[in-house]
Parts: sequence; C-alpha cells; structure tokens
Amino acid sequence: MFESSWPHNKYEPQPILMAVNIKLDEPIALIAAGEFCNSLAKELSQYPTLVAIDGGMNHLKKLNITPHLIVGDLDSIEHYDSSIETWKLDIHKDHSDLEIAIMRLFEAGAHSLNIYGALGGRADHALYNLRLACQYAGQIILVTPKQTIRALKKNYSKRLAVGKTISLMPLIDSVTNVKTNGLKWPLNGQNLSASFCSLSNVTSAEEYSITFDQGTPLLFEEKN
Repeated sequence: MFESSWPHNKYEPQPILMAVNIKLDEPIALIAAGEFCNSLAKELSQYPTLVAIDGGMNHLKKLNITPHLIVGDLDSIEHYDSSIETWKLDIHKDHSDLEIAIMRLFEAGAHSLNIYGALGGRADHALYNLRLACQYAGQIILVTPKQTIRALKKNYSKRLAVGKTISLMPLIDSVTNVKTNGLKWPLNGQNLSASFCSLSNVTSAEEYSITFDQGTPLLFEEKN
C-alpha cells in the first residue's frame, strides 16, 4: 500500500477518456522517477507517445521534452505544467502511480509499454516494479541505460550481438526445465529457484533462445 497504512481509495477499473492522441497500437514509453540517463533522450524520441509518471516529469524537463500525458499524485514534480494532459491521482491509494498508469493504459487498449526510470532510487520501489514486470509478462519491458528487463511467459529467442551479458532469474515462482542455445554456459534442463539462477551468462552466437516448461523468469539483457 502506498502513502497510507489503511486501505482506502482502492483502484477501480474505469472508462478512459483520452483527451490526447495516444497511439495505443504502438509501444508507449513511460518515464518514472528512478534511475535515468540523459543519453536515453535519443531512445525516447523514437516513441510516438510519452507518459511521465509523477517525478519522471523532472527527467523530461531537464531534456526539454514535453510528454503527452502525466500520471500521478503530483507530489514529486518540481515544476508542474498544467497545460499537459494529466491523470491526477489521490495521494492515499493502494497502488503506485506507475501501477495505476499501467492498469489504465491497458484498459484503454494499449498493446505494450516500455518503462524507463523504474529501477534505481528506493530498493523497495525497484523490487515492486520487477514484480510488475512479472505480473504483466510479455506486455511491459523495463529499460535502463544499459539493460532491458522483461518477464517471459513463453519460449523466447532474439538476435543479439555476440558477447552480450544475459541473466535469468526467478522472482515470483520457480522456473522448470530451462534450456538455452547460443549462450556460453548453456542451461540443459535446470530449474531456476531461490537456490539457483543464471547470472552473467554471455551470448556466444548472433541468436540465442530460451525454453522452459513452467514459471515466469526475469530476463536481463545487455543492450546492443
């Protein structure tokens, strides 16, 4: 629960009225208040829709970037611009600003969300956001200056430069019968659990793949 020790103002699904032209059929970039690097500005310029999550607006302000939408209770924004479309949230609520933004955007019909600034800062927020990645496996990607992080809901393959670092970790459940191809240290049916994960593996081919039977592994990929 956020900002309060007593359950109230629970989030309820509701119709979304879009006052701005959000392209729901293309990846949407959400910018939260965590770790951020100004070099990410080039990446952000490739998205048709930018959504600032409360204090994430401060990152965009430093880059002179105006988002299409702000979501949050506005308690962390240094200079709020009321001309920007805003989903104003109550400060007392049972979900984080980021989580409510994710829920509302998917309710509105969004297909995929790429989230910047979800890690760094407070460790509890970072872990909470990794849990969100598992909850929305296959739908959201967490993006840092050096990595992308996603939860897998099915077998996965990707072309990636040789020598890139890959890690596979369980968070919410064990992952069974994991097999990989194209990695320096292959997995051959091991289970990922609290006692075993694959940390700092390395791509050994231009394409690698991961298969598993059950579970929701977190995949950490070094960027090309």
